[in-house]
Amino acid sequence: MWDACRRRFVMIAVACLAGLSATRLAQGKTRDWRAAFIADHRCAIIDRLHMIHSQPGTVDRFLVVHPARNSAAYVQCLLEADDTEILCEAASGFYSVLEGETPPPVPPERVAVMAAAGFSTDTSDGNFQKLIVITDHARDFEHVADLLLGILYDGFGARPWTPLLYIAPLAPLERGGGKGCAFRIGALGR
Repeated sequence: MWDACRRRFVMIAVACLAGLSATRLAQGKTRDWRAAFIADHRCAIIDRLHMIHSQPGTVDRFLVVHPARNSAAYVQCLLEADDTEILCEAASGFYSVLEGETPPPVPPERVAVMAAAGFSTDTSDGNFQKLIVITDHARDFEHVADLLLGILYDGFGARPWTPLLYIAPLAPLERGGGKGCAFRIGALGR
């Protein structure tokens, strides 16, 4: 009888430990998903921003990124004409309704994500916005890419397997930048 009880106890303990290990492994993978998503799409944004930057004095100096199956979950940036600032926005739903109609309320979790990323949270007259002063194009474009992808991941639920679409008339690359960016950051120690 004691042997049966001991065996049962050991089997329960092993099952609990296996379940705990699986849970921790899954949590570890979840934490890596954000980094994987950013790594997969980062160069596509950086390369496009550099291409747009390399064409001063032109119109259409913007980049829009959204999940292929959800164009309403977009982030976008506009490089100012003098290349000293970049205005970034994230969709608030404001422009998804006809003029005069009230946009749907933004989920509080998304507002929290925007606030944590430094975006304005007043969407009474437009999208979430953040103005970034450009001092070093290479470093600042890398920051913008991480910021936009973080918003897509945290605020709109994009994941590593989510295909993204890019709209950038001045940077009509067909695919994302792959593993290596065309524009590398030299001596920043990354």
